[in-house]
Amino acid sequence: MLSLEDFALEKHPINIPLDYYRVLGVPVQATTEQIAQAYHDRSVQLPRAEYSHKAITARQQLIRESYQILSEPQQRQNYDTKFLSSSTPEITIAPTQLAGALVILQEFGEYELVVKLSQNYQDSNLTPQENQDILLSVALANLELGRERWQQGKYEKAASFLLAGQKILAEQQICLKIQQEIQQDLCKLRPYRIIELLSLNLKHTKERQTGLNLLQEMLDKRQGIEGKTNDYSGLSLDDFLRFIQQIQSYLTVTEQQTIFEREAKRPSPVATYLAFYALLARGFAHKQPELIFRAKTLLKPLLKHQDIYLEEGVCNLLLGQTEAALQSLDKSQESATLDFIKQQSANSPDLLPGLCLYSERWLQSEVFPHFRDLTDCSTSLEDYFNDLDVQNYLNSLPQELNQQPEIIKETPIITPVSEQLFNASSLQTLQPPVKESKTTANLTMEEAVRETNARQTNKQSQILQNSNLWKIVLASLLGIGFLTIIASLWKKTTTPDSQLILSLNQPMIVIPETNQIEIPTPVVTENILPEILNNDQASIIVAKWLEAKSRAFGINHEINALNEILVDPLLSKRVEIANLVKSQNSYREYEHDFEIESVIMDENNPEKAIIIAQVREVGKYYQNERFLADKSYDSTLRVRYDLNKVDQRWLISNIQDLRSSQ
Repeated sequence: MLSLEDFALEKHPINIPLDYYRVLGVPVQATTEQIAQAYHDRSVQLPRAEYSHKAITARQQLIRESYQILSEPQQRQNYDTKFLSSSTPEITIAPTQLAGALVILQEFGEYELVVKLSQNYQDSNLTPQENQDILLSVALANLELGRERWQQGKYEKAASFLLAGQKILAEQQICLKIQQEIQQDLCKLRPYRIIELLSLNLKHTKERQTGLNLLQEMLDKRQGIEGKTNDYSGLSLDDFLRFIQQIQSYLTVTEQQTIFEREAKRPSPVATYLAFYALLARGFAHKQPELIFRAKTLLKPLLKHQDIYLEEGVCNLLLGQTEAALQSLDKSQESATLDFIKQQSANSPDLLPGLCLYSERWLQSEVFPHFRDLTDCSTSLEDYFNDLDVQNYLNSLPQELNQQPEIIKETPIITPVSEQLFNASSLQTLQPPVKESKTTANLTMEEAVRETNARQTNKQSQILQNSNLWKIVLASLLGIGFLTIIASLWKKTTTPDSQLILSLNQPMIVIPETNQIEIPTPVVTENILPEILNNDQASIIVAKWLEAKSRAFGINHEINALNEILVDPLLSKRVEIANLVKSQNSYREYEHDFEIESVIMDENNPEKAIIIAQVREVGKYYQNERFLADKSYDSTLRVRYDLNKVDQRWLISNIQDLRSSQ
């Protein structure tokens, strides 16, 4: 008569890709003594305590069965004959032994096989306890697969395995300890995921948004950049500051503005400082002086504790307030930079020529390189001041810029342009001497620290006493400049195209002591784009257009954004449509994804090129605050972009839907 186990095996046999030698962990050539020793060792080893007694017993049965066959010479000979002739050895087990077999596969690192087998054989014929053991094996397999991918540097794939394992256990409400173990791994993995996702090409909007969301989660868990709340990432305050420095080179100027302006409201001195740079950079690059005005308002509270009057001077210059800009220079104690400015203004009645030259070089070498989409942006003051929108805004500014924007709107005191604004044409007459003195942008660290120490005694009372962060980031670097230090560290650690500088067993970034760092002398080069466009550059151009489109037709109607990427005849047409949408009290929300197909240079004219791209656009229309479903859409188009190079920048002159033209 058949036993219950034999009956189950006969009725529902399961073939598992295992062999008896592997169950015991011995080679085919193993001696009888080696097999006996392996059996003893495997019998005393126990799997994780979360497995049920039934699963552990099933595992022991398979180990004992393997020993019984291999320890008896005749049975081993019969088994070897069948085993050695098979290309894919298998053993046949009963369904009640499945959980034990999965435990054995788990022990030998066959994690993907565990997942596959569990999907094939998990069904209603198994008891709830057997199902739970199988799900536990799958969750543990996902945990180990996640750790393997982590070690391989595939961080997002690692997270997908960890999340899958966590979901299985959470849905079954079992094994809380393992759930916590997975969650700890996810927290430690989060910084790596952020960098991997943000470093993707700008066309991967959904994945990069996931990275931004993870970054915000991390900031919220820590309660800000300076926060001391444990986010379980393993990063100390210093580590996290270096992490923030590293990710900035993967972020666009708009992304940095959004993140750091939000963080500045906690409040956060460091976020305020970084938000200032983002606003200043975007305001100048996009010719939106209103952002520079906002940047200046952020700078004011920081001036109480830090000598950053040079930054204030640049702000005043870009707002056309030349007198205020020169007054800021008078307050600064950055002697090396002031000497440079004075030297460049040797034949001028004031320091304006030197300040202009310093501002252009500072923006080019110390500000723009830290924003992913501004590395090739022009830093010409002449172009900036010649822009009509810039002139119109500066004309509307009151003489006293120390008032808040709200007060300014109520009491507009307009000063004549001839008295108030910097004249862009004066830039054409700048003839700086060839020899340059050292500035804070090109001082070696040793020289800068020596200069700092000379002033340190008089400055101690100005340091924010109750903020360790300011002592770490700003006070200890007094007179050198936070962003300048970050720039030198970035150059030694990472670029957007470099391999991620993260290790599972080491701090995020190893930074040498201050006196070991040298800040390289910046090389001022012309902002000239390569003659031949590649796919990465094309992606940046298309991404800029799609962002400008979203801004121009969005709820805030930032129509000037179109000037940053379009040129006539397309510019005039799009501006007209955008103004019409605004006049109808309408706006649109867009989501975009795209892939570059090809880039074609005009053989007869190197100033012209064509980009072909597949673009998915989700458009949501609103009018009078009501969503218009009938006008909204989700379309994928094949689009041709005609480009013209204007002032060393590629701008779009025409856009054509290739499907409609066929």
